[in-house]
Formats: sequence, structure tokens, C-alpha cells
Amino acid sequence: MKLLCLNLIVLLCMFSTALLASPAQSKDEGLLDSTRTRINLSEKKLQKIPKRVFKYKEIKGLDLSRNEISETPKALKTLKDLEELNLKYNQLTQIAPEIWQLSNLKILDVGGNQIKIFPSELLQLSHLKELNVAENQLLSLPSDIGRLKELRSFAASSNQLTEIPESFWGLTNLEELQIWDNQLSIWPESLGNFSKLTALGLSNNQITKLPDALTSFDSLRYLNLCQNQLTELPKGFGQLTQLDWLELWDNQLSTLPPEIGALRQLTFLHLSKNHLSSIPAEIGQLTKLKLLFLNENQLSTLPQSIEKLTNLSLLDLRENRFSPEEQTRIKLLMPWCDVEF
Repeated sequence: MKLLCLNLIVLLCMFSTALLASPAQSKDEGLLDSTRTRINLSEKKLQKIPKRVFKYKEIKGLDLSRNEISETPKALKTLKDLEELNLKYNQLTQIAPEIWQLSNLKILDVGGNQIKIFPSELLQLSHLKELNVAENQLLSLPSDIGRLKELRSFAASSNQLTEIPESFWGLTNLEELQIWDNQLSIWPESLGNFSKLTALGLSNNQITKLPDALTSFDSLRYLNLCQNQLTELPKGFGQLTQLDWLELWDNQLSTLPPEIGALRQLTFLHLSKNHLSSIPAEIGQLTKLKLLFLNENQLSTLPQSIEKLTNLSLLDLRENRFSPEEQTRIKLLMPWCDVEF
């Protein structure tokens, strides 16, 4: 009987201990993912980074995106092993200078905040491979941004940039570059060697001319130049033979060079809202095209060669100058395609 009572007492003590410990444990344990190397506190309506985060000195990733955080504490520097830090869509106006002490950081996302000055301390993050500072209030980039030699992806879209520092062209490991929705008017001739670049977004700026050096980006697959003030394409544009996606809509192009036909990997071509009055016959060489937008131009006819675009599923020709007879001719040339007038 005494043994039975003793066992019951032991069980009651264990149960009581579990009840007292479990809330705190679950609160902290819930921070870590299944690998116990990352913490995800996205969309928690946080105004500050919880202090308990800094107990986990060996975490590799920290996601604090979509909160209401207005400052980064100095304690952030104690997370020495951190490789990924996501602070996107908060209310930051600056970043703690101590962030440069996160020497292992490879991915940093501070997009969608209210940052006005690019902290020079970031340039000491020599292992940084991905950096997003888009959707802030930046007026300029540091003159020595070229120090970030390991960068593979850089996004600075939706800021107020008017120029790109000369040292930027030393970032020869870049694979993706997004600087759309700024106030760039001049694109430097000294673009550098971006032979690894696969995606380039420069839409919604004020660029009037592209340098010939652009045509040396022979790995480029995605190019968005829409909503600028381009009147012509650079010489040698046809050398971008890996292009799969090309957007040139809402510019001031009056002609397309015949070498457009060399871009034979294209599946998407958007040329609407220009001043095109003719399309070169070489368009028929783009046999992989699936979507072609030519609406809102000054076209009255298309070359016979469009009948070769047998993979085309949509051809948008709205708001041009096609006669009823020409519309009928075009539809008969490509009965498999949805042609919109």
C-alpha cells in the first residue's frame, strides 16, 4: 500500500512539473523550425524583436518579415552564425550599424521599409550573395558598392535612384539585377562584364539610350526595359541569343532592327505602346514565341512570315491601323492563334 501511494505521489509531482514547464517550453520551442536552425516570426504584428530570439546563438536563418518593427537592436550582432536575415515589410528607417558584425550573412532582405540611406557598414559583409533594398526611399547607392564581390542577386527597385555608381560594374558575379521604378536617365557605357547575368529589370525609369555593351550579356534570359524613353535598340542586340522573355512596351520605338530574328529562344515579346509602323520579316524566325503583344502601335500590315509562328497562342494587335481585309488575311495566315484586333 505504501509503495502504491509513493508511486502516485511521484506521478503527481511529474505531472505538476510538466504543467508548469510546458507553456514556457512550447513558447520557446515553437520558435525553431524542424531543423532547429531557423526562426520564423513573420506576420506576428511584432513591434520589436523578442529578446528570447537572442538565446539561440547558433541559428542560421531569421525571418521577421511583415511586422511593425521600427528598429534593429544592437543585440542582433550576437547571432554570429546567421546566414539569412529577412526584415522585409517593416517600418525601419535605418539599420543598426552593428549588422556588419554578422560576418557569415549571405542573404539580407530589408525591402519594403522606409530606409533613406544605404548603410555603408553593409559593404563589410563580404560573403553577401543576395541583397534586397527595394521599396525604400534611397536617393543613392554607396560609391564603393563594388566591394560586395560575392553578390549574385541585387534588388533596388522602387527607390529614388538617379544614377548607378561606377564601382557597381565590378560586381561581375551578378546573376539577377532589378533596378526598376527609379529615376535613372543615363545607363553608363562602362557596364562591365556581366557575363553571368540572367535577369535584368530596368523598367519604369527615364532611360533614353542603351549602351552597346548590353549586347555582351550573353547569358541573359529575362530583360525588362518597358516604360522608358528608348527610341532605338543598341547595335548587336541580336547577340542576346539566350533571351526567353523581352519587354519593351511603353517606349518610343519607331522601328525594330532585322536582327530581332536572331533571338530565337524568345517565348514572350511585349512591344505595345510604341510608334512601330512596320515589323521586319525576320519576326518569322522567332518560332518559339507563345505570346506577342503589338497593340497600341501604328501598324497597318504584318509580314507574310508570321505564318511561321506556329507556337504562338496569342497575338494582340488592338489599337493599330489594320483594314478589315488585312485583319482577315492575318487570321487566315495563323488559324491556330488567338488574334485580337
